[in-house]
Amino acid sequence: LAALVGHEILRAGGNAADAATAIYFALAVTKPSSASLGGGGVCVVEDIETETTRALHFLAVAPGTVPPTAARPSAVPGNVRGFSALHAKYGRLRWSQVVAPAANMARFGVQVSRAFARDLAKVEKALLMEPETRRVFGRKDGRGLVGEGDVLVQGDLAATLSLVSSQGP
Repeated sequence: LAALVGHEILRAGGNAADAATAIYFALAVTKPSSASLGGGGVCVVEDIETETTRALHFLAVAPGTVPPTAARPSAVPGNVRGFSALHAKYGRLRWSQVVAPAANMARFGVQVSRAFARDLAKVEKALLMEPETRRVFGRKDGRGLVGEGDVLVQGDLAATLSLVSSQGP
């Protein structure tokens, strides 16, 4: 599904940076175990106009301070800002045009792929222990996590992606 989103972005006149950005956001919906809003990364860009190769580094970083009440400190994610930087420098289409498909997928639901179902199954016990992950990825009948072919609707993620689409990172 994410590859199809990238294909549609290219058909709409977008370039590789537009497609990569749209694919990332679509993967945040369809396979968040590999590409979530909470991650970071590195992107290598070959700019044929300037004949240069550049690397954008947006790995998640440790927070400056950790509150004493924090049970588990979390890194500050870099993906949204990183893909925003990639798109701002190299993209051709409007930001909202490349993020909106993912927001729509989260809002209306996508079928869980075999790959994502396998990822969830590997950590099912741990995910079911956390009320929030159980709410997002649990079956509506309460019997475990969503599986291959189930429709996964992610309303909170849709709202977040809609904000990112309209207001930026």
